[in-house]
Amino acid sequence: MGLRTQLLLVSLTTLLLPWAGCHYVQEMEQALRQNQSQALLQQARLLGQLVQTADLPPDPGSAVFYTPRRYQPVQVDGYDDDWQNHLSTTLAPGVSLQKALYNDHLYLLLKVATDRIQYHDPGLDFSHSDHLRFTTHDGQEQRQWVLFTSGPGQLQAYQWLRQRRELHPSQALKVWWQETHSGFNVEIRIATRALKDHLVLDLYRAQQAGQPAVKTASSRTSPSGQGDRWLQPIPALAGLLQDQRTHQLDAVLVSPQGWPLSPQRDWVSQPPELPSPTTPENLLNEGMSRFYRLLIDLLTPRGSQSPWPLSEEELSHAQGRFEVERLPLTDTARAGWYQLQDQRRSALLVSQPLYDGGTLSGYLLLSQTGDALISLTNDALRRVTHLTLGVLGLVIATLVTFASSLSWRIRKLKRSAEDAISTDGKVHPFQPSRHADEIGDLSRSYHHLLQRVQGYTEYLETLNGKLAHELRTPLAIVKSSLELAQSCPGQTEYLQRAEAGIERLRQILSAMSEASRVEQTI
Repeated sequence: MGLRTQLLLVSLTTLLLPWAGCHYVQEMEQALRQNQSQALLQQARLLGQLVQTADLPPDPGSAVFYTPRRYQPVQVDGYDDDWQNHLSTTLAPGVSLQKALYNDHLYLLLKVATDRIQYHDPGLDFSHSDHLRFTTHDGQEQRQWVLFTSGPGQLQAYQWLRQRRELHPSQALKVWWQETHSGFNVEIRIATRALKDHLVLDLYRAQQAGQPAVKTASSRTSPSGQGDRWLQPIPALAGLLQDQRTHQLDAVLVSPQGWPLSPQRDWVSQPPELPSPTTPENLLNEGMSRFYRLLIDLLTPRGSQSPWPLSEEELSHAQGRFEVERLPLTDTARAGWYQLQDQRRSALLVSQPLYDGGTLSGYLLLSQTGDALISLTNDALRRVTHLTLGVLGLVIATLVTFASSLSWRIRKLKRSAEDAISTDGKVHPFQPSRHADEIGDLSRSYHHLLQRVQGYTEYLETLNGKLAHELRTPLAIVKSSLELAQSCPGQTEYLQRAEAGIERLRQILSAMSEASRVEQTI
């Protein structure tokens, strides 16, 4: 593996910078979430104190005839054009009821899916035809209206006088009976001053002509025969909570059973939310936002948030009961972050219990989306990502440049060392490096080594001449000594000199052998 490849792999350790940056951004997001939770909890406590100044109704229990408030008039004509965005409650298979309050009137739209309608026969009692009975009472006084007709259109409402056991025409209700392609609709308007605490609407259908009608559907949910308690939003809370509602903050007051007590927003006249235009800039921003969130989740995984527990994400748009049993409600205020249904946003939900004399009177729910928090986190992560990528590119470029320079110097030193000694043993001039680093020290060490090798080479080159000169003298001595020893027998001195010369020759030969080994080693 080359030096540049090694340094490139080492440079990849800078990828720890994005992990550290994402970890920092996540910790910052957690701190912002905690601060936002504390701020919303404090706001819920203060708002709860203001809400308790209004007269809150007692707990109506689970059997409730709830009517949301609307802000646009209703044309009583039997058609459902004005009821498109209203919550529909199923009373029986094929029978549904829609309810609303506008000004001082209660509006009801009953839809019945059937292929047969038994209209009233003037020759028979009304109880032998399809009809409705609308009853209201307060435990002492009871009022009941009977609604039947001989044909579609506006009909005359009759009040049932129980003591007299007779029907009396009533102008308190405006009713329209309208046939539809699937059955018929009955639309009702009645002044709220004519209503009591409990309401119930019953539908009676005649199975065959001439036979008494039987009750087939009812709005009653209580097992007792008293009817459901009428519950409606408190108008006094409209201005109080409306001032708190913004694009990202929403608030609603609910009963202990989850019925909204604060007036809702105008969902009828509110235009539908149009999707953002799919311009390249919007697509790029959305894609980058998803990429940053995915980057945080990949580099710093954490436990997933719980899904949004309520059916409505916008609290002030709810027309029916909140599933408060899904919330972790306690005796004290509680805050929690939840994942919205689109899986791209999260919201903070705060529940503040309200007590009146030690009795639970309701819950104040506040929700705040984390759009601003996500935007701030994405901006921080965008800066961290850009800075990290810039630093990573700079580090890689610097290390590759340094590795290339280092590799070039090593290759140059290798070529210089190979060219310094020829194949015939000649030592050529070697130019040492002037850099004050380890490679420069290695180059100068090679230079000193080659200088010593060159000295040994020069010595070996002159060794033959020196040996030839040195060998002549002992040879002459030996030769002359031997000659004298031959001519003068008994001359021991000459023999000793011959031995000394022979010893010197032996030493010279030993030195030559060592020089030969040095040459072979080099």
